[in-house]
Amino acid sequence: MQRVSETRKRYGDAQTFLKLLNPGVQPLVVRYPERAYMGTSPTLSVVRAAYTEEVAELWLMAQVENLNDFCGVSRKMTFPQMQELARMMLVEVPYLKTAELMMFFHRFKAGHYGEFFGVVDPQRVLSGLQAYLCDRRSELDRYQREKVARQRDAAREASSARAITYAEYCQLKAADAISRQAEAQTA
Repeated sequence: MQRVSETRKRYGDAQTFLKLLNPGVQPLVVRYPERAYMGTSPTLSVVRAAYTEEVAELWLMAQVENLNDFCGVSRKMTFPQMQELARMMLVEVPYLKTAELMMFFHRFKAGHYGEFFGVVDPQRVLSGLQAYLCDRRSELDRYQREKVARQRDAAREASSARAITYAEYCQLKAADAISRQAEAQTA
């Protein structure tokens, strides 16, 4: 429920959400892939819970329609095909963030996941989505490894800041020995 309230607070009502995360934002998302993957944009399931199933579908439809319009083929997807594609995506990948999906659509248009020959094919889009999910897994793994390495380096740096040299250790040991000797004499 916290994600739902955070989404409503961040994006406002459904209409504002749809305006803010329109397909024109795709190029901005692609510039910062780590932020798209690791950031706080809502998942499809959160969008559905925060607004409604219809709003989540409308948002996906806008992305699909943008892809459909972009492609220079003679036969485009029909409205029922685009609607069915959006519904399938809601069922198949509810865990994807809106930013991740915008990255997928942008990359698809850029030719990363195939191309259309004469017709915009919803199945080819879903096949491209499967390829994107493989890329996503690899990129998430890489970002996780980098995060662990940064944390390890920070811990090593903090540890070395508290460390002492061997010469300092010897001085402390000698001072401790002198202190014990002085205690023994006074006792």
